[in-house]
Order: sequence, then C-alpha cells, then structure tokens
Amino acid sequence: EDTRHLGACLLLPGVSMDQDHQPPLDHKPGPAQKSSPPAWCKCARCTPSSLPQEELCCRRSEGACIASSPLFQQLVLRRSLLEAVLLYRDPLSAPAGPGHTALRHCAYSQYISWRFGVPPSNSHPAIPSCCIGRIRGEYPSQDGKYSGFRPTRMVSMQACANGEL
Repeated sequence: EDTRHLGACLLLPGVSMDQDHQPPLDHKPGPAQKSSPPAWCKCARCTPSSLPQEELCCRRSEGACIASSPLFQQLVLRRSLLEAVLLYRDPLSAPAGPGHTALRHCAYSQYISWRFGVPPSNSHPAIPSCCIGRIRGEYPSQDGKYSGFRPTRMVSMQACANGEL
C-alpha cells in the first residue's frame, strides 16, 4: 500500500512507531466477544447496522481485517499520534488532553486520510463497520451512544436516475 502521503504524520517528533499493542493480522475475536458477522462481512469483524450506508466491510473477499493490521494501530488508533494531530489542528487547545470524543473523531479522520487521501469538501467517505467498531472500542463514548454516519447530502436513487447530481 502506498503510504507516501502519510510521511508528515510518520515523522512527527515524539511519535514512536514501535510495535507495541499490535494484534496479529489473523487475530479474530473469540465467540464470547461478539456474535456472528452479517452476511455482507468478509473479514468476520463487522457488526450489523440498520442503515444501508453503514453496511460496509474492509474486504471484498475473505481475509484478515484491516482493523487488526499494524498500520491501522499506528496510523488510526495510536493515542500519541491523535493527540499530535489535534494539537496541530488547534495549537491553543487545553493542555489537559482531549477526551475520547475528540480522539474518536480524529481517528475517523485519520482512517479517511490514510485510505482515501483528502476527500473533496462536498463528500464524506464511508468507513467500514469493522474499523468503526475498532475505533469505538479504543475510544468509547461515555454514554455508549454514537451518531453514526450522516452524509451532508442524501441523494435518492430517483435523483440519480434523473441526472440531478
């Protein structure tokens, strides 16, 4: 995978790229951790959703989940990197450190940057279910509630057919 666009993130001072907390690529949760994945899941780590736009797996065919890869840990979940990104975005933020909400939202942005680069301002790439679950597991909401994927503009199938895009 091409990670050249992430060079600036990888070279941040104080951000270690060591292999701590790295699950193996073939790591799968035990049966006590979650129920069987939905039929559309290919990595065995996705969770069901009532929203069709959230029914997305990281894989097109059977295989290891991207959320269990070392790069996912380093570029999306590593707290020190997320804190550095948040500090870069807002250098005058409180020194006490961000809460889980800010870290979780930053992790979502990191995933999008890693996988898609910088998307156009009028779009919002969908994040696979398994990746959302891994991010939420690392940086959970205090009340256990999440807003889910909300695109800024919903387009109907009829609008697409009529060429109204």
